[in-house]
Amino acid sequence: MVAKPPLARLVFIAPDGSRAVVILAGSRDPDLAVVDTLSRLRLAACRCGRWMHVENAAGPLTELLELAGLLGEMCGKPEDGKDPVCIQEGMDLRDQIA
Repeated sequence: MVAKPPLARLVFIAPDGSRAVVILAGSRDPDLAVVDTLSRLRLAACRCGRWMHVENAAGPLTELLELAGLLGEMCGKPEDGKDPVCIQEGMDLRDQIA
Protein backbone atom coordinates (compact mmCIF):
# COMPACT_ATOMS: atom_id res chain seq x y z
CA MET A 1 0.00 0.00 0.00
CA VAL A 2 1.36 3.40 -1.00
CA ALA A 3 1.20 6.14 1.60
CA LYS A 4 -0.88 9.17 0.62
CA PRO A 5 0.93 12.51 0.46
CA PRO A 6 0.18 14.99 3.26
CA LEU A 7 -2.98 17.09 2.91
CA ALA A 8 -1.29 20.27 4.11
CA ARG A 9 1.04 21.92 6.60
CA LEU A 10 -0.51 23.85 9.48
CA VAL A 11 1.67 26.73 10.59
CA PHE A 12 1.08 28.24 14.03
CA ILE A 13 2.76 31.59 14.70
CA ALA A 14 3.20 33.04 18.19
CA PRO A 15 3.25 36.79 18.87
CA ASP A 16 7.06 36.63 19.23
CA GLY A 17 7.31 35.19 15.69
CA SER A 18 8.19 31.64 16.70
CA ARG A 19 6.56 28.97 14.56
CA ALA A 20 5.28 25.45 15.00
CA VAL A 21 4.51 23.34 11.94
CA VAL A 22 2.14 20.37 11.98
CA ILE A 23 1.78 18.03 9.01
CA LEU A 24 -1.86 17.19 8.26
CA ALA A 25 -2.13 13.70 6.79
CA GLY A 26 -4.64 10.91 6.67
CA SER A 27 -5.54 7.72 4.91
CA ARG A 28 -8.85 9.08 3.55
CA ASP A 29 -9.70 12.01 1.34
CA PRO A 30 -10.62 15.15 3.29
CA ASP A 31 -14.24 16.01 3.93
CA LEU A 32 -16.12 18.91 5.50
CA ALA A 33 -15.33 17.53 8.96
CA VAL A 34 -11.66 18.32 8.25
CA VAL A 35 -12.61 21.87 7.24
CA ASP A 36 -14.65 22.22 10.45
CA THR A 37 -11.71 20.99 12.53
CA LEU A 38 -9.32 23.40 10.82
CA SER A 39 -11.72 26.27 11.50
CA ARG A 40 -11.93 25.31 15.17
CA LEU A 41 -8.13 25.01 15.42
CA ARG A 42 -7.74 28.47 13.93
CA LEU A 43 -10.28 29.90 16.36
CA ALA A 44 -8.54 28.24 19.31
CA ALA A 45 -5.19 29.58 18.13
CA CYS A 46 -6.65 33.08 17.90
CA ARG A 47 -8.09 32.86 21.38
CA CYS A 48 -4.60 31.98 22.63
CA GLY A 49 -3.07 34.95 20.85
CA ARG A 50 -1.60 32.87 18.03
CA TRP A 51 -2.16 32.82 14.30
CA MET A 52 -2.66 29.73 12.14
CA HIS A 53 -2.63 29.28 8.40
CA VAL A 54 -2.59 26.37 5.98
CA GLU A 55 0.31 25.90 3.56
CA ASN A 56 0.75 23.53 0.61
CA ALA A 57 -2.84 22.30 0.73
CA ALA A 58 -3.55 19.34 -1.56
CA GLY A 59 -6.10 19.77 -4.33
CA PRO A 60 -9.08 18.13 -2.58
CA LEU A 61 -8.53 20.16 0.61
CA THR A 62 -8.12 23.36 -1.39
CA GLU A 63 -11.40 22.65 -3.17
CA LEU A 64 -13.24 22.04 0.11
CA LEU A 65 -11.84 25.22 1.68
CA GLU A 66 -12.95 27.15 -1.40
CA LEU A 67 -16.41 25.54 -1.28
CA ALA A 68 -16.74 26.58 2.36
CA GLY A 69 -15.59 30.12 1.54
CA LEU A 70 -12.51 29.74 3.74
CA LEU A 71 -9.69 29.40 1.22
CA GLY A 72 -8.51 33.01 1.52
CA GLU A 73 -8.97 32.98 5.29
CA MET A 74 -7.12 29.73 5.93
CA CYS A 75 -4.38 29.99 3.31
CA GLY A 76 -3.81 33.72 3.51
CA LYS A 77 -0.97 35.60 5.11
CA PRO A 78 -1.27 38.53 7.52
CA GLU A 79 -2.46 41.65 5.70
CA ASP A 80 -0.63 44.94 5.21
CA GLY A 81 2.50 43.83 7.04
CA LYS A 82 0.58 43.63 10.32
CA ASP A 83 1.64 41.29 13.06
CA PRO A 84 0.48 37.73 12.34
CA VAL A 85 -2.31 37.75 14.90
CA CYS A 86 -5.92 37.20 13.88
CA ILE A 87 -7.63 39.28 16.53
CA GLN A 88 -8.81 42.83 16.06
CA GLU A 89 -6.97 45.69 17.66
CA GLY A 90 -8.35 46.62 21.04
CA MET A 91 -9.85 43.20 21.65
CA ASP A 92 -9.11 41.67 25.04
CA LEU A 93 -8.15 38.00 24.81
CA ARG A 94 -9.94 37.37 28.11
CA ASP A 95 -13.24 38.29 26.42
CA GLN A 96 -14.14 34.93 24.95
CA ILE A 97 -17.35 34.19 23.22
CA ALA A 98 -19.30 31.46 24.96
